[in-house]
Amino acid sequence: MTNIADEDLCSWAINDYQKKAGIVPANAEITARSEEACEITLTDENGNVLDVYTVDPKTGTGTDSSNAEVNLPQTGNNSMTNWLLCVGAAMFMALGFGAVKASGIFKRKEDE
Repeated sequence: MTNIADEDLCSWAINDYQKKAGIVPANAEITARSEEACEITLTDENGNVLDVYTVDPKTGTGTDSSNAEVNLPQTGNNSMTNWLLCVGAAMFMALGFGAVKASGIFKRKEDE
């Protein structure tokens, strides 16, 4: 499994903090990194630290400074939505195939 891009982690951290606190951080940057975790520091316009997220760079899950659970991919990239879109597309394809198949059957019956 590869690491999530730094830009994505920072963007997701900003979205997560905004949803939880109602404040939009001016900046998010990775201030420390190891193979198991990276620290994302969220700051306001004046450079004051709002929060620090410690997350796994492979999964985007971790904790904030108050040890509350953080799941960054759920804020920015909802896999359930993608799954539902794929199911909907497959249903439309099946419906289209069924319509084409049915029109061929009715056409053959008319020809007989």
